Order: sequence, then structure tokens, then C-alpha cells
Amino acid sequence: MYTNSKNSNLITKIISTEKAKEAKMLLWDKWTKKYTPIWENFKRGNTFKLLQYYWKEEENEHFHKIEKEKTSLNQSVKFSYIQIKKDIWKRWITKQTKLIQQYKEKRWFKSLVEEFEYVSDEYKKGEIKDDIFVVNIKELENKENNEELYKCVKHIFLIKVLIQILMMVIEQCIKEESSGKMEIVLDNLIEKLNKEKYAKIESENIHQENLNHKEYNEMLERHKSKDEDSFKQLL
Repeated sequence: MYTNSKNSNLITKIISTEKAKEAKMLLWDKWTKKYTPIWENFKRGNTFKLLQYYWKEEENEHFHKIEKEKTSLNQSVKFSYIQIKKDIWKRWITKQTKLIQQYKEKRWFKSLVEEFEYVSDEYKKGEIKDDIFVVNIKELENKENNEELYKCVKHIFLIKVLIQILMMVIEQCIKEESSGKMEIVLDNLIEKLNKEKYAKIESENIHQENLNHKEYNEMLERHKSKDEDSFKQLL
């Protein structure tokens, strides 16, 4: 009985955790969609492209290390490419969020945060109803009397903005990588089709040349026969 009860509680806890994760993801999606125009505008800027460059450098550095380890260990050892990518994503995002104080001083980051605050003043009025980081709404509503709590929430908000930026950077790099691979596939396909086309044309040309040569020889034979007959008549 005790074992069954323990297992039941564990299952209930797991289900509750999964539901909490799903709820957080829904709230995160809702939050990001709310500021879609700002995100899209930011993606068109040079800062976003620079962050993409930093991410690619980080990714390549980790892949080189893994390749060296693979070579030194055993060539036959198989590595999950997707799992490696996920690990690199987590490491990079964790590393960057630890540098939040540095990001806060950057002009582009300040400007972006100001845009969010201009669009919505929820953090100023304490009217947040669905923020994924808020545990106690009543405490937040009294944030004017609790400066430390407000600073904490503000800090988390900035981390949230940074994480979303980093996620967009990785997502865009994946899209470009996939697009690049597709272009290579298409280029190879076009090259193959062109080769087949040229091979077919060349084959047809050779066949036509053979036919022309055959017809020419037949024509020569006919003329030769006629010339011989004419010569005999003259004799």
C-alpha cells in the first residue's frame, strides 16, 4: 500500500510539473507575440547579425573540441549531432545570462528595453497577470512599498529579454543553415540534371552525326555507281 501510494504521489508530482512547464511555455509564447513588431525590427539590425556571428564562433569552437576528443578517444565512437547542439545552446545561453550586467550597459540593450516599457507599462503599474516569473501577484502589486522586490522583478525581466534575443539568434542561424543546405542540395540537383541533359544532347548529336555520315556514304555510293555507268557508256 505504501509503495503504491508513493508511486501515485510521484506520478501526480510529475504530471503537475509537466503541466507547469506547459503553462510556462504558453505564457512565454504569449509574451513574445505581444512584442512581435519590436523583435522583428531588432532582427533586421546590425546588433542581431553581430550576435549571430558570436554564436557561430561559439558553436564552431565547441564542435572543434568535440572532434578532437572524438579523434583522441575512438574514431568509431558515435556522437548525437542534435544532442551536442542542444548542449552548446544551453551553455551559451547560460554563459550570456551571467553577463547580464554587461548587457545592461550596452546602448542597444537599453534602447530595446525602453521600447518594451513604452509599449507596455505593466511593470510600472503592477498589473501583471500572467508573467511566468511572478510567483506571488499580491506581493508584486505592493512593489511600490518594496523596492527590493521591484528590482528583483526588473532584473528577471531583463534576463527574460536577453534569453529571448539569444533564442532568436540561434533560431535564425538554424534557419540559415537549413536554407544553405537546401541550396546545396538544389545546386547539386541542377548540376546533375544539366549533366544528364548535356549527355542526352551529346548522345543525340552523335546519333545524328552517324545518320548524316551514313546518308552521305550512301549518297556517295549512288553517285559512284552512276558515274561508273556513265563512264561505261562513254567507252
